[in-house]
Amino acid sequence: MEAGRLEKWKQVRSKGFARYVLVKGVLMCGLPLFLVMTLFMRRNGIELEFAGLSLLLFIVGGAVVGSAMWVVQERLFRNAVKASD
Repeated sequence: MEAGRLEKWKQVRSKGFARYVLVKGVLMCGLPLFLVMTLFMRRNGIELEFAGLSLLLFIVGGAVVGSAMWVVQERLFRNAVKASD
């Protein structure tokens, strides 16, 4: 991991895990996928029950993706810090 990326991750990391998962996972991954898959793929009408369930699943899926991204970035960060010591 380059020095610039290390510094950027330190800033992101200082804001916390929950914020990262919310922003990167739910808002940037889960909700856009919900919009595309639910609204654009179901042009002939959306049942409220279907939309609610889809929203819940995509929020949970986004949180899982965000958590996985955090774990990967954290592992890269820790390995880079170990290598520089």
